[in-house]
Amino acid sequence: MYTVGDIMSQVVCTIPDDKLVCEVEGVLVTEKISGAPIINLSGMVTGFISKSDIVHFDFIGGDSYTTPAQEICRINVVTIDSTDSVELAARTMFHNKAHRLMVVHDGKLVGMLSEMDIVKLVSEKGVGKLGH
Repeated sequence: MYTVGDIMSQVVCTIPDDKLVCEVEGVLVTEKISGAPIINLSGMVTGFISKSDIVHFDFIGGDSYTTPAQEICRINVVTIDSTDSVELAARTMFHNKAHRLMVVHDGKLVGMLSEMDIVKLVSEKGVGKLGH
């Protein structure tokens, strides 16, 4: 049985909750990623911001040079513990219509799990390895 921690991607890029939208845009472009979790000083996940969020904000006339990312990010972030089973992660994604889960341990962000991480496990090991 595999746990979320066994197959998750370690978070390479996080965004401090006080970073300005224009700065986040630069980070996403530089890191070649479509989005990143927003964290507070304690390392707790407080949201998730994507390029789409920024494009929408710019479209409605938002000022990306004065607005913190925390004000435009999605705050309904779905989390899962690194010790939970991959099967629970798949069910959590399905029920929450989520494409990715923020992985936490003791309340702190330790990684990210995407649909593709689960697909890779199933393609390499089979459905029976999802576990209970």
